Amino acid sequence: MFVKKPTLCIIILTLALPVHPRVLTVSKSGGDGMYNTISIAVKNAGNGDSIIILDNGIYEEQVSLDSTKSGIVLCSKNPLLQNKPGISFQDNQNIGPRNRSEAENACSTTYIRNGALRLYKVRDVVIDGIMISGTAPEVFSADDVYLANAKVYPMQSGNVAVSVCMSGDVHIRNCDIRDAYIGLHITDKNPGGIFALLEPSYNKEEIIVPFSGFGQTGNHLIEYNRIHDNSFGVKFEDTHDRGSVVRNNLFYENHHITDEFARKVKKLTAEGSNQPGGAFWFFDTPLSPLAIYNNTFWHNYLIFAGGWRPPVQALVFNNIYAAPYRYLMNDSIYGEHFMEISSGLSNRMHHCVYSCQSRPAEQFIYHMTTFDTVAKQHVNKEINIYKPRVMNSIGNVESTTVNVLLELSNETIIMQARNVIVEGNLISSKNSRGFPWSAEIRWLETKFVSTDPSDENFLVPDWNDSLVKNFILDRGWPLVGNLDIDGTPADLGAISYAGRAHSEVTIKPVKPVINRASTNAEVGFVINVKNEFTFKNPTISFLRWIRWDNTTVSYLGEYGSGSPPIPPNCITRIPVAFKPIPAGADYYQSFTIPALSSKDRYGFFEMIIKGTDNSGNEVYSPICFIPYKKFDHSMDVQVLNSELTDTVIVVTVGQPYILRLVPRTISGNQILSTRIDTVAVRLQSGNTLNSAENEVCRIPGGIPEGAGKLDTRIFFTKVPADSFDVITVAARFTQASDTFSIWGESLSVKVIPALAVKADFYNPGEKETVLLQKKRVFHLYDLRGRLVKTIQLQTRNDKLKLYAKQFPGGLYIIREKGQNSPKTIKEMISNRRINMLVF
Repeated sequence: MFVKKPTLCIIILTLALPVHPRVLTVSKSGGDGMYNTISIAVKNAGNGDSIIILDNGIYEEQVSLDSTKSGIVLCSKNPLLQNKPGISFQDNQNIGPRNRSEAENACSTTYIRNGALRLYKVRDVVIDGIMISGTAPEVFSADDVYLANAKVYPMQSGNVAVSVCMSGDVHIRNCDIRDAYIGLHITDKNPGGIFALLEPSYNKEEIIVPFSGFGQTGNHLIEYNRIHDNSFGVKFEDTHDRGSVVRNNLFYENHHITDEFARKVKKLTAEGSNQPGGAFWFFDTPLSPLAIYNNTFWHNYLIFAGGWRPPVQALVFNNIYAAPYRYLMNDSIYGEHFMEISSGLSNRMHHCVYSCQSRPAEQFIYHMTTFDTVAKQHVNKEINIYKPRVMNSIGNVESTTVNVLLELSNETIIMQARNVIVEGNLISSKNSRGFPWSAEIRWLETKFVSTDPSDENFLVPDWNDSLVKNFILDRGWPLVGNLDIDGTPADLGAISYAGRAHSEVTIKPVKPVINRASTNAEVGFVINVKNEFTFKNPTISFLRWIRWDNTTVSYLGEYGSGSPPIPPNCITRIPVAFKPIPAGADYYQSFTIPALSSKDRYGFFEMIIKGTDNSGNEVYSPICFIPYKKFDHSMDVQVLNSELTDTVIVVTVGQPYILRLVPRTISGNQILSTRIDTVAVRLQSGNTLNSAENEVCRIPGGIPEGAGKLDTRIFFTKVPADSFDVITVAARFTQASDTFSIWGESLSVKVIPALAVKADFYNPGEKETVLLQKKRVFHLYDLRGRLVKTIQLQTRNDKLKLYAKQFPGGLYIIREKGQNSPKTIKEMISNRRINMLVF
């Protein structure tokens, strides 16, 4: 039967409104959960959704989040409880590269994505209150993989519990991370990261545009976790961008699971002797900063195992390094390993206590005696003194004079025992690698209420012990100014006497440090306050400038303990006195720093912001790092209307605008007429900025010589979470065989959704009549070509309806099933049988 078909099939759209995050629930046994596996819940979740695990079941599955799942919260129903739901999986598939050919293909380097829980290219993800297990440590390897400096090196690694790969602003808290070769593997490899160096592993130098990837990786917060029963607790590898924070965690029993397994690891390849096990493992982390503070370490092999180019720039304070798994000098397999880098942190570690790691302290009896003239007899008193061997690389425990009370018949006198060593004495050394006395690094065999992991007082310091009172309670590093929740000075270790501090405030750098004059440094950051927490009157309470002078600091480093420490003259405290900082908005400020020379190419600010809560209690942010890399020129970045008549500060999704780029000298006084070879454009939010061809905005031709500027058409595709965005531009050019870098950013623009009410779909070749013998099916795609939704029309009278609130804001493509499938999105848009929809 022939029927008359309307010329237009109307697609009804409601007014584009913000998409509200959803809450998805999981229960292994069904029950009240929407899903019975975490993976299916993740598959059905969108950006910004929350997934709550309702039960305490063990989910034997691999869970993976990619870039389409940014902003997700994956948590248990009660994150603070010790009994948690779990993800348990041993990944035996992601173990590449297996040979040199695979090593040259980034897609084949899969060991960095090995894991039971995998976060790959995500942003702003929170993992809270979950047990993640690799089931058991396992090691894998391949010989003849990496070629560097005419030498061939093997690949050796192992299975992972939690993998965070090429991601940014990940927050992992209250989790139990265990039973893997690497408990938590953080790989922030980023060719455009601010601290990226030209490496053989970046096979094409042309893809490296300095600053082009700034802000895409790093800035992770790892806190209040138990990380245990792994060969290595946490590994940082290839960190090339913003710094991260590891605080308030319990690290315990991180060592090879058996001696047999340790021997297997050591003999597997030539690299095996560099993998002794321990709490931390670092590899190729020479510039990106790291803060490790208020953690407790117990029964680990090494504490800080530094491989190639370890992070001697890391800031470390307020930690308890308790008894090791095995005294290093008693281990016949790895012994006292050269990879322990504690000595390399000599000017970056403050207010920590070490138990003996090399061998137990030898104890001696020191006899004090005097004559009691009234009783006419000698009075004796014995005190315990020691000969500790904390660690070969970090120097000796200082000897001191100890006052000893002797009670006589009619008085109490004080006698002095000279040149003795007792617990609590400073660890120091006169050489350049020793801790200065001001660092307050002490020897202490910390006593705990319990060393039973199932006990609620596990690794809680024994606050009744006199040594704990003297050297742990209220003994935190005063320079950072952090207070415990009761207003007293910070305690050492992960567990405070006063209780747990707030963790709802974080800081995110929004631009690198800009140095337009030798003593001027501009910074930009935003304060994020979560969970409707009140954070009043924020001000900077701690600010220091760390620089690398190439003449005194080798940022390329060495292996392990061979890496030189950051010299004291490269660390400068910056006075801060200015108006309070607005929460939730980008904040920009200039500081005066010591004059920079041409040799000072790298550095960073380290900063803490404090404020008050509703009760007037002081609240402190985690340490934030704002990085610096010298750039040679700047770029004016403007967003203009399509007529080129006005600069705009409010833009609409899907509407055309003009991006104007003007390269200048660093001072901004002169426009460059040199050809700019490569230009990379991105949005600070991580959303996509498109070109007029409806593809991701790229400027492959650069800026022609003599032009002095470039205008290119753009449109925004999505509203950011806070509605504001900034365009950042990185570029480079070559002149007289030297390569110069350029960086710039636009003013902040407010992005608003499109106010589309309807869009049309039509088949221009079938305007009159069609034979309707089957259901009509339509497909909705996002701009990456992924199918988002399928819609079926049952009768000819059905109208194709899509509601904006069902989809994340952005641009979509709709087409009818049965047409020739286009190969690219560009073909899809140019095909007249489809339309673009704006949500």
